[in-house]
Amino acid sequence: PGLDPQFKARALFELGRDYRRGGVMDRALAAFDEARALGADPQQITYELALLHADSGAFEEAAAQYARLGYRPAQAHFMVRHAEELDRCGRAEEARNLLTKAVKVYPGAVEAWRARLVMAARGGEWRRAGKLLREGLERVHAPIRFLLLEGLLELEAPAPRNGNGAGSSGTNGTNGAGSGDFEEKRCATVLAAIEAQEPDLLLQYYGALFLLRCGNREEAGNWLAKAMVLRPDFWAARLELLSLSMEQQHLSPVFRSQLEYFIEHARKVKRFVCGSCGLRREHTFSVCPRCRSWHSATFRMSLQD
Repeated sequence: PGLDPQFKARALFELGRDYRRGGVMDRALAAFDEARALGADPQQITYELALLHADSGAFEEAAAQYARLGYRPAQAHFMVRHAEELDRCGRAEEARNLLTKAVKVYPGAVEAWRARLVMAARGGEWRRAGKLLREGLERVHAPIRFLLLEGLLELEAPAPRNGNGAGSSGTNGTNGAGSGDFEEKRCATVLAAIEAQEPDLLLQYYGALFLLRCGNREEAGNWLAKAMVLRPDFWAARLELLSLSMEQQHLSPVFRSQLEYFIEHARKVKRFVCGSCGLRREHTFSVCPRCRSWHSATFRMSLQD
């Protein structure tokens, strides 16, 4: 009780941070409220509250806190996270509206463009998906726009439906009549958007991956060759070209088996790296788990990165 108010405010602020890190969210909120009442830095408290709400899954409130800080990338990110929750709850129209607002808040929000694109593709709205992809490729910062294509690549084909409109049993959604049509439309949509852009290494590479998905191996080889012209040492394109060339070679069974083993394991290399701290990850990320930098994910161009 006898502590200097300024010192006490700082102590309560640090206590709130410890509670937040320990996952005791109600006590963290109480400590921050007391620290604020005693005159602690409101900006610091708002930032800690943003982290607290983000960690507890209160994405709408996290977005509001980042809005108070004026940090638009994080505000848009958590608006997207909230929109994804709404979509999972069957509130698709609300989710769409919120994603549109996220793009207005921060036009370069790759998460918002990606979520809008995936929703359109999942619903079979290919004309809308193509429009969103072209707009997204123009507005998202060039080094991370490959994330739009990565999101669309991860989207699984919908399960085929039987005559009653219900999903057929015993399928995982990757086979059946509907799957081929989905792959063709997805590939055509992506290639049309890429071809409208200036030549770009990663766009060429991802175009080849979509072509491989729909079974067009010869054209995929052409796109990979274009990528190699732009950067001859790009390991990911070389790996896919090696896989394609195996089909045209007469290899002994033992050598073919060893080569297939090598290719399969090389594809499991952590492809994404934080441009700020160098953290390597298997999956894409919006904020680096280690250094907390936003939109720092890059494709790993060299295996030495």
